[in-house]
Amino acid sequence: MLASFYIQRQLSKTLGLSVNAEEIFYQVDDRGSDYVNTDMVLNRDRLLSVMQFMLDEVALNPDLREKCRQAERILTFWIRGLDALAEASYDMAILPRTVSECSGRVDRLLPGDPQALLALPEDAFLRLTGQGDLMSGEQFPRELLEATLPYWTRFMAWTARELYQTEDRCLVQLGRLFRRLIVEPRKVRCFNLSFGRIELHMSGRDIDECQYLYAYDDASLEDYLEEIMAGNLTPVRFEARVLYHNDSELNVFTRDTDVIDAEHPHVSDWQTVVSEALDWIRQERASLNKITTLRPALKLAA
Repeated sequence: MLASFYIQRQLSKTLGLSVNAEEIFYQVDDRGSDYVNTDMVLNRDRLLSVMQFMLDEVALNPDLREKCRQAERILTFWIRGLDALAEASYDMAILPRTVSECSGRVDRLLPGDPQALLALPEDAFLRLTGQGDLMSGEQFPRELLEATLPYWTRFMAWTARELYQTEDRCLVQLGRLFRRLIVEPRKVRCFNLSFGRIELHMSGRDIDECQYLYAYDDASLEDYLEEIMAGNLTPVRFEARVLYHNDSELNVFTRDTDVIDAEHPHVSDWQTVVSEALDWIRQERASLNKITTLRPALKLAA
């Protein structure tokens, strides 16, 4: 739902990592057991995206651009080799992954098994790394790849750290969202009428059920959620209940809106729904008067 969307959005912005909604697990209800976890395998496409995101940030420093190009060549080789080995052996544990059961408050990244690639026989190593058709002088030998293992280790350390920090921020922000959505139902106003009254009630609302929000573009929806998290908006539902003198409920009108001050809602926040109730009352009175006017007069028998 919207919490999953927010987590997806943050992982994409801070790591370049694309995660499916069904791979995200969370509990955010302002308790000590709150968590944000994922259950995913970082396959070739994901790892290449995260690597590019990381190196693009480093490459902003002109002095490090050449090192970035070298790191990109080495890490790309590692990524493609490990992904090919995982596919060929049907063993996804070779690749970095997260497992929700192995994580706590946030994810613990399992870094995969780079040694599995180095332990291959020479012919299998060349085949799985796409070097089978290369001349020996053009090949990236296993001994040289082993010497570059620190590149992989640092890449995994960066990914694990960013994943931890991003999910930790998500927990904090989603906790704020949870608290802002809690609005105790209460009566805000009461308008006495000749036949009864209109009671105006306000309560919180479940924004996951607001289908119109899903029509927003990703950036606008994220901005909207962060406005709520910051305390600038509170989603609420107003109900204008039309009641008879004996407390019988004649009709109810509702309006979902966002208020700036939930403790002291402004007239403009609820004016529309009360106006709808008053319009209905006028229409009912007009209909009743019309029926009374058209009723035929009774004649006494001679």
